[in-house]
Amino acid sequence: MNHPRRPIPRGDVSPEQALRFASLAFALSLAAAVYAGILAVGILVLNFVAMVAYEKGFKARGASGNFLIAYLVGSLFAFGGAAVYVGGVDVLQRAILMGLLAALATAGREVTKDIEDLAGDVDRATLPRRIGVPRAGAVGTACFVASVLLSIVPFVLGLFGWAYLAVVLVADAIFIYSGRYSAKNPARAQRAAKYGMFVALVAFLAGGLLP
Repeated sequence: MNHPRRPIPRGDVSPEQALRFASLAFALSLAAAVYAGILAVGILVLNFVAMVAYEKGFKARGASGNFLIAYLVGSLFAFGGAAVYVGGVDVLQRAILMGLLAALATAGREVTKDIEDLAGDVDRATLPRRIGVPRAGAVGTACFVASVLLSIVPFVLGLFGWAYLAVVLVADAIFIYSGRYSAKNPARAQRAAKYGMFVALVAFLAGGLLP
């Protein structure tokens, strides 16, 4: 009901085909992670368990599912840090901060998506269904604001320079916009949040490549 044009609802792909593809993708990712080291393998296995747990239970439980997805997105940066870690503290600091930023922005977007999908989520105890749209919107906004505040920390700590700050301020403006419309216009807010996350990725790249 919420996304009728996606491949499975549209009938282009069956659930069984999607499951087989996902299983193959996981197997290949596990094989590749072996070359990145034991930390990377550990994160990958943990995330596989988290993904299965999300589909089996947390997806229907509202806020806990939202924050589990936020963890999964943030853990991508932890995986990257683990893959190149050779003992330097700066690598882990950057990975953890970028992961937290991504997780907070994702949590805000996930809550906003649940507000947008309220009509179709009849079998899920989502946050807006439990506490109402205005309060759920406030939670989404709080997550966006927290990501904006945290985004300054890498610059203050000297982990990233002025190039990072210039680009991340653009992402921050988009997240503030998303938070403002989280309850009023969730479709617009979550689309804007996707653009904000892309700009934030550019900021991370700029911080790593430029002074």
